[in-house]
Amino acid sequence: MSPKRLYETVFGYFIQDNPEPTVNGGPHLRELLPRFGLIDDSPERWIKFKASIKQLNANAPSNIQYKVFFLGRHGQGYRLFIVVFRIWTSYWSRLNGDGELTWGPDPDLTPIGEGDARAARALWEAELQCGLPFPEKLYCSPLTRAIQTNQLTFKGLVPDGRKTTIVEHIREEIACEPCNKRRSRTDIQRRFPEYLIEEGFTEEDEIWRPDDRETLAEIEVRARAVLDMIFENDKEHFISITTHFGFIAGFSSVIGHAPWNLPPGGLQLRPGTPPCTNACFRGVTGSGQSVNRRLIDQRRGGECIVESVTCKAGGNYMPSTSSTDSDDPDTDSLFDEHPVAVRTVPPIPGLFVPPVLLTRELEREVVGECMLRYFEGRNINQIMLFGRSISGSEGDDIDARMGKGLPPFLVTLLHHLSKALRSCIPDTTYALLFPQKGSPPRARQAILNLYKPGEGITPHVDLLSRFDDGIIGVSFGSGCVMSFEKVAQEGDDPDSQGQEGDAHIAGQRDRWDLYLPERSILVLSRDARYTWTHGIPNRTHDTVEDECGGDEPYLIKRGTRLSITFRWLLPGADIVGGPES
Repeated sequence: MSPKRLYETVFGYFIQDNPEPTVNGGPHLRELLPRFGLIDDSPERWIKFKASIKQLNANAPSNIQYKVFFLGRHGQGYRLFIVVFRIWTSYWSRLNGDGELTWGPDPDLTPIGEGDARAARALWEAELQCGLPFPEKLYCSPLTRAIQTNQLTFKGLVPDGRKTTIVEHIREEIACEPCNKRRSRTDIQRRFPEYLIEEGFTEEDEIWRPDDRETLAEIEVRARAVLDMIFENDKEHFISITTHFGFIAGFSSVIGHAPWNLPPGGLQLRPGTPPCTNACFRGVTGSGQSVNRRLIDQRRGGECIVESVTCKAGGNYMPSTSSTDSDDPDTDSLFDEHPVAVRTVPPIPGLFVPPVLLTRELEREVVGECMLRYFEGRNINQIMLFGRSISGSEGDDIDARMGKGLPPFLVTLLHHLSKALRSCIPDTTYALLFPQKGSPPRARQAILNLYKPGEGITPHVDLLSRFDDGIIGVSFGSGCVMSFEKVAQEGDDPDSQGQEGDAHIAGQRDRWDLYLPERSILVLSRDARYTWTHGIPNRTHDTVEDECGGDEPYLIKRGTRLSITFRWLLPGADIVGGPES
């Protein structure tokens, strides 16, 4: 079994460690940083920097490596040109051109983009004269704009006949736009014969999807695969990657560095002191399984130093002894041991998590409306809204049935939920959630909760005196683990509560931890509504079983999560001063 690695950034070398106010999720670099951001501006700066990296590796235990990554974003391609000079709508984004310009599939650099790359080359040339170590290994995205940027950036600078290797996973976000669909292997080799192409690179682009968009979490999986490949195979310490905005965001997240928005053709860095060089971390679950630390950050280039710590399987759990651990008792350590959450819905009567996800387009619309209307610029994390389901036998308004008085985007969400759940839950449960024509009026509550990473909610049963049966919950922005615990009933043996025993036998387990993916739908009814508590543990990461059935669970990093819950109010509970025991 191959070793599992944890990647961390070493801070303290570059100005990117102290980000300025953010723009669109991260500091925005509008020009190349002098010295690639290196804080030391002395004439011997790169000699001292190289010696420091050499010393770090010399003093490191055998399971720790240090590498320096130069992350370069491609120059302006014709797709970005069109974004700037034409309204980039879903209509234009799915075309290859407008009859005058071509931006897909896989467009070339524009003249401005070529200038971006030449500016990067000028900086490389200047810093090489000051002792900057030239990358010992070079990698590049298979998309044309990135390859052309790599060509122009390193033209005439590459020593020793070193060649750049094209790697599939270094590409831009895999999305529906044809500009992100690569050329065939044969065409790439014909146009760029001086480049190496990784083994296993398919002839045609088999991973581009015309009707879907890759999430940041999925990009992170690719970035981690690239890091694993480099740390497994390359002994060299200085690595160049010419890539794209989306990949750099995923790469940054995996190594624990704040996002930086590079301009086209930009390069930049990130680094401090090694956070954990005095301990070997092992992520161990109950039976000695090693945790696959695929750090899936569901929140939101240049150069960075990455520390790779091999996570060994077996033995006892070894916590961090680093002084960088958080002092906040409510924020868990990355290496805290958590129960392994399941992905399959537990056998709790009335609990449903259908195997369907809401669309990303709907997610963007709903989250955007919620942030704009209720959360941006306000120090609040919860909003309660109310509507009333009204249905008549004649002239029935289906929107009014969903919840008259709720904002239109929530009514739209309810329509999508109705369609998604119709064939996934029993008819009796569906009737609890969505009133049919001729149903009596009912009051409906929509509660919006914004959870930051590390935040959760205490296990609870929704108020029995206020809310009826049939609750719908939606997770946007991030997944999380929800814990379910059976409420002790009169006559239960208190010593048996919380004991799993034959844990996998339905009906004999009193606690379940279930992973709810981003855009998933949760339905609570019957026992799940009344005799089981539900809650979200306060932690920044969740340990989740392998989605493919493997033995090694994943450690998934939480992002900011928007939870939307729809509940029916009991008769009279919608009246101020009504029953509230």
